[in-house]
Amino acid sequence: MKYRKRIALFAGQADEAYQSRFISGFLKSSFASDYDVCIFSMYRKYQDTPERERGE
Repeated sequence: MKYRKRIALFAGQADEAYQSRFISGFLKSSFASDYDVCIFSMYRKYQDTPERERGE
């Protein structure tokens, strides 16, 4: 039995411009190399929250 090659990508806030461009390029390269890609991401906006300010 032959298994497909897989890559897991963990990314924070994939909807941000830089992350989105990175992921697009990563997917293009991965698919060209015949890899499946699973992306795990957190979409909660954390930068401007009281919790982060307390942590800083």
